[in-house]
Amino acid sequence: MSPLHDDADPGKSPPLAGGVSAAEQELFGGRLRYNHAFVHHEGALMRMTFGQMASALPRMVAVVLRAGWAVDRRALSGLVVSQVGQGVTAAWGLVAVNRVLTELFAEGPTADKLRQSLPALVVLAVVSVGTALLAAWTTAMSGRLEPQVERAVATDY
Repeated sequence: MSPLHDDADPGKSPPLAGGVSAAEQELFGGRLRYNHAFVHHEGALMRMTFGQMASALPRMVAVVLRAGWAVDRRALSGLVVSQVGQGVTAAWGLVAVNRVLTELFAEGPTADKLRQSLPALVVLAVVSVGTALLAAWTTAMSGRLEPQVERAVATDY
């Protein structure tokens, strides 16, 4: 007998053939079986390979984009535009830094090299301001969108 079936208790019905109680038989149609299937999912992230993560990434991005589009299209559009803008300003910033370093490492007097690199330094300053503004906009849109998307995805789940 299993420890769950105590025959000494007068209020309980005796188990049927095969150790199945009348309650198990009536409620579940037979003996309850525990299969421990949940263990298969325990620590699943630790067992994932890079390929599995890479193949799951597009699906996860699609879920988040659909949820973001459903809850706040304006915030999602602002976030995407600001992220693309940050990529463009980062590229311009790298080009400007390259021009500044090219001018500074050229041959000649230092004062002349600084004067020649001044336009690239101005571009670098403008690009840096643009990057900071876009980063602030990204933070604002992300802060507005993230709780809404989390709530929508949790509700769907």
